[in-house]
Amino acid sequence: IAVITLDDIYDEETAKIADKYNVKTTHFLLSYKINHKTNKNRDYGLHFDKGYGSIEKQISQFGRKIGRRPRISRNHRLLWLSDNLDLTYLAMNGFAIDSSKIGTKPYLLCVEGKILPIWEVPFSVYEFLAQNSLHAAYQSAKDFTQLFKQEVTPIVALLHPRCLETKYNFKSELDRF
Repeated sequence: IAVITLDDIYDEETAKIADKYNVKTTHFLLSYKINHKTNKNRDYGLHFDKGYGSIEKQISQFGRKIGRRPRISRNHRLLWLSDNLDLTYLAMNGFAIDSSKIGTKPYLLCVEGKILPIWEVPFSVYEFLAQNSLHAAYQSAKDFTQLFKQEVTPIVALLHPRCLETKYNFKSELDRF
């Protein structure tokens, strides 16, 4: 199983590339960058930005603009507390899935003997080269094709829309993935 996720904003050009390969994607949107061009028929999650404001504010913005409450999240800039409070916080706010950690095995977190009602589905492919990013310099494999050869599943790709390539000085791996 391979899962393609796209962070930050909705971009029709990038969505059409996924459509060309008949691949469904999840777009993690920054609530304050959702605009009228966002295609309401796509799968969206909240790209929760701790630097922007409360989760309640971002959930509300997302709901007004998309027409439903978000159920899946990824922390923007992958800012994550090491004590698992983030996952607990998301579960308390109605999220069923998060994809902010790095790894290859989805899991339910057990805190003080209680299973949290939220899945962590880690990403295993990150499109930026390590030297270009301070946010996720770790890769599950030097070349992500090795994950396919080793039949790792699910393989979750954290990619960005094509329109951000120049801004962040990277080349999208969407076509190759």
